[in-house]
Amino acid sequence: MLCLAARAPVCTTAYGKHVADGFLDELALDERASVQGVVFDVGANDGEWTRWLLRRAARRGLPLRRLQVHVFEPQPDYAAGLRALARATDGAVRFHPVAAARESSANATFFPSGNPQAASLVEAIARAYTGGGHGPPRAALSVRSVNLAAVMHSALRERPPALFKCDVEGYEYALLARLLVTGALCRVRHLLVEWHLNALPPSRRLAGLGLRAAFDALLRDGCGRQDAWQIEHDEYPENNLGEPVHGLADFCARKNTTKYTRWRAVHRSA
Repeated sequence: MLCLAARAPVCTTAYGKHVADGFLDELALDERASVQGVVFDVGANDGEWTRWLLRRAARRGLPLRRLQVHVFEPQPDYAAGLRALARATDGAVRFHPVAAARESSANATFFPSGNPQAASLVEAIARAYTGGGHGPPRAALSVRSVNLAAVMHSALRERPPALFKCDVEGYEYALLARLLVTGALCRVRHLLVEWHLNALPPSRRLAGLGLRAAFDALLRDGCGRQDAWQIEHDEYPENNLGEPVHGLADFCARKNTTKYTRWRAVHRSA
C-alpha cells in the first residue's frame, strides 16, 4: 500500500521514484550490455508498481532484456493478471505465486482482508482492514512460501544493479531481519520499504521501532561496504503513528539524563 507524499509528509515520493530512478540510471550506465538489472517486487499485489517501473525503464530507452523482475504475490485473485504480465514481457517479469518468507516451508497461512491491498502473513493487518468501510471478512488461505534470502543470493550472484521493494503489510520486521543476517540485502543498493509498526503486537513494537531506526546503519556497517545505499522509507501515518510503543518512555527516560558523564566530553571534542 504505497502512499503519496502529497497525502502525508512522512511518506516517500509516489512509488519510490527516487530509488527507482537511481536503479535505472545505474543500469543504463553499466557498460556491460548483457547485464540485467534485477528487481524484487515483494508483495506485488496486482502488479501496478512493476508495470509503472517497466514504463519508466522504457522511457529511458532500456529494453526489457536488460531487466529481470521477480514478482512475489500469493493472492490467487491476482495470479491471472501477473501471469499475463510475465507473458507480455517475454520473461522479463518472473511471477512467483508464493509468500516471501524468512524460511522456506511447504505452506504458510495467509490472511486476506476486506481491502485487497492489505493482505499479509500477519493476521492483525487483515483484522484492521476488514469492516468499518472496508469489505467483509475473508477466509485465511494456505499458500506456498519461499526462502527469499536464498532466491536473492542466487539471482544476485554476479552482483548486478539491483532494486528491492518490500510491501508485505507488517511481515517486514521478520523478513528484513532475516535478509540482513543472511547478507541478502548487502547485494542490493536501492531499497524501498513500507513499514507497518502498528500491526505489531504491543510487546514487539519497541523492537520493531528499533529495527526501523537502525535499518540504514545496519546496512552501512553490517555489510562492510562504504558505497552509498539509496533507501526510501514509506511510513503511512495510519499504520505507524497513534499507537503506544510500550517501554519507549522508560527507555528514553534512562537515556536522556542531565547527569554529566565522561562520554559527553568525548563526543563534544570529537
